[in-house]
Amino acid sequence: MKKLRHWFLGLGTLWACTFALSCFAQQNWNPSSGQAIKIGIVNTKRCLDESKLGKQEQANFEKMKNQMESILQDKERDLEEIESKLNDDDYMDSISEDAANELKRKKRTIRQEGMQLQNQYIQTLQQANIKIVQKLTDSISKASIQVAQEPINGQTLDVIFSDEACTFFSPQLDVTDRIIAKMNAIYDAEPKDSPNKKR
Repeated sequence: MKKLRHWFLGLGTLWACTFALSCFAQQNWNPSSGQAIKIGIVNTKRCLDESKLGKQEQANFEKMKNQMESILQDKERDLEEIESKLNDDDYMDSISEDAANELKRKKRTIRQEGMQLQNQYIQTLQQANIKIVQKLTDSISKASIQVAQEPINGQTLDVIFSDEACTFFSPQLDVTDRIIAKMNAIYDAEPKDSPNKKR
């Protein structure tokens, strides 16, 4: 799941940052001026790991995953308990044929429920990954536009690319710290549900 999350994040961020900020650059850069394009690079993994939004989304994801794993483990324990009884000849000899058949039926039911739950959980986690990508991509894009428009030494950036789109870049082009700071500012400015708020 961790690899899947990073793959989704990388793909979504690469597309959104490249597309949105390339559009920004096209609108604001005049090729006839003869000036070189001013480029910034953002490390999307750091944005996920270090931004407030990224940390919150990862914590929520881990909480959901742990809850699901706990339910699956309960099912596995129930199944092991039944299998232990079915493999105990003395126990099986001590119960009626109807009770034995009921035990076998219960084993099949629990196994089927476990497989269904596992499939549901995989789908749920994949959907959660996509939502995380969408939220992070949106936040990175908004922060990137703000960073691109903010002059440093009297100059603004024309485009910001994800580091995953580059085979090499000079460290001086890295604007990740600035983008994370903007992401945190955006996060802090958004209304949050109060823990004591009645729903």
